[in-house]
Amino acid sequence: MIKLIVHPSQLVPNCIISADVYGKSNQPIIASQTVVQEVHIDVLKRFLIDNVEVEPILANGNPFSPKKRSKKEASQSIVAQENYIKTFKSFYLETVTCYQQMFKRWQSGEQIDIHELRQLIVPLLEQIEHNHVAIFMLAEQASEEDYFFHQSVATSLLSGMLAKYAGFNNDWIQVSLAALLADAGMAKLTDSLLSKRKHLSQIEMVNMKKHPVLSYRYVEKKSSLSNNVKLAILQHHERIDGRGYPLALTGNKINPYAKILSIAISYFILSFDRYNQGKPPVFLALSDMQQLVDKQIDQQYFAAFVDVFEKRLSGKSAYLTNGQIGIIKQINMRKEWSIEIYLDATDEMLVINENNLHDLAYLAMVED
Repeated sequence: MIKLIVHPSQLVPNCIISADVYGKSNQPIIASQTVVQEVHIDVLKRFLIDNVEVEPILANGNPFSPKKRSKKEASQSIVAQENYIKTFKSFYLETVTCYQQMFKRWQSGEQIDIHELRQLIVPLLEQIEHNHVAIFMLAEQASEEDYFFHQSVATSLLSGMLAKYAGFNNDWIQVSLAALLADAGMAKLTDSLLSKRKHLSQIEMVNMKKHPVLSYRYVEKKSSLSNNVKLAILQHHERIDGRGYPLALTGNKINPYAKILSIAISYFILSFDRYNQGKPPVFLALSDMQQLVDKQIDQQYFAAFVDVFEKRLSGKSAYLTNGQIGIIKQINMRKEWSIEIYLDATDEMLVINENNLHDLAYLAMVED
């Protein structure tokens, strides 16, 4: 049966909730199959829930017709979203700054303190569940000057998010730590390599390719890290087709953690490049990555990565350049990607693809 995804302000009494609604805890605030009353609508608004899934038929047997959202309600929703996003972004930026300070201590010869590193990243990892879409957009926070430090923290979040979704239930934080430590070996190289992402000379490229081994040396005797973490750090620049480094491994010889790191790193690099070109980074970066499947990145984990994005963005608000607000009904990021957006004001379905992506201003990023 078809399910509908609507904003709480569009609910009416006798709607039937078809999926558990969660706040910031692991317990649902409204359970699936609840028949909606005014008190439920009030609870959803108080918890800043952005969308809920409901049955197309009311409890009394009549078809459900979503209420129209007023401009005032839409405006209030935007303000709430912006405040929430600022909180997560501030936390993220503080973490990047702390990581940068930590890295400079490594450059001075200080040993890596895994406990300190965990204390730095775990509080941010705990916010993944409510910030998937914002995490996909983290490249927008970086600049050429501080790119290196953003990449380490952002790919830690992206790797943890993917590992958690892919079923690494007890190990996803370890995968995230592997991503945060993957470039630690760069502390042994010259500062100039930290800020030079492209157009490296032959000598610079040879030196840069040493960093996975140097990173591994940093952690190989750390008993608090699993062997999988250490292998992921060593192998994070290996490629499925065997053209990676430092070991030129292929396919199944590459550690699963390393395959996840490779996807996170590739995505962050491509989304940063797209953003700097003045283009919406999220969709185009994922589209670019299609060309890397079974060459640089693993098909299975990339499919899971795309799946996270499609599921988390479905039902979110989309804001268009002409001022209209719509609800994302369907996303297809396979091959030729497209987004179907329902425009409540005109009762129309708009299909966004690469040809008219300029019509999309920005996406709602709040997840409760």
